Amino acid sequence: MLKSIIKYVIIIITVLILLQINGVNVSSLLAGIGILSVVIGLALQDALKDIIRGFNILADSYFKVGDVIKYNGIEGKVMAIGLQTTKVKDITNQNVIAIANRNIEQVAIVSNQLDIEVPLSYELSQEKALEVLNRIVEEIKGLEKVEACDYIGLNKLDDSSLNYLLRINCDPSTKYQTKRDCQAIIMKVLEQAKIEVPYKQIDIHSK
Repeated sequence: MLKSIIKYVIIIITVLILLQINGVNVSSLLAGIGILSVVIGLALQDALKDIIRGFNILADSYFKVGDVIKYNGIEGKVMAIGLQTTKVKDITNQNVIAIANRNIEQVAIVSNQLDIEVPLSYELSQEKALEVLNRIVEEIKGLEKVEACDYIGLNKLDDSSLNYLLRINCDPSTKYQTKRDCQAIIMKVLEQAKIEVPYKQIDIHSK
């Protein structure tokens, strides 16, 4: 990028010097070019914003190729960063989209943290619940895409269940498949322990 800028600056200066040597009034020419530049700048202000933002992304390392970012509800892996656009591959459907660099303020870098709740019955003892949760954690740790898995604690007193929180670290680009794999393990361990997954129920009392 720096080489391209230097090259074009040298070309422009060389052309101006040659014009001056051949008797062309460079001052008048530059004045005309200045007015033309203002008109072009107003017409291409969005493109100029993209280029400036592109420099900012590269200079500040706001994100880099390989990062997973979120923009306008889309989560995707950064494939390439250009001066005007950033190309991203959607991790849900593999579609490639281009994001204008001027929208950098709306972009968030997706973390490697994945939270999953395990719903268990109110009737289940805390001792049994912790035993089952520890088995689930150990099995999830064995997944290839999982970097770490920890039991955080009781997260929610829901209407029909106690929801316990597991925190998993994995590559953000694989989190949807990792979530499916973890949920399959949860169901398997609960079935082995003969524990039913709670579901919403309505109790009707009549006199």
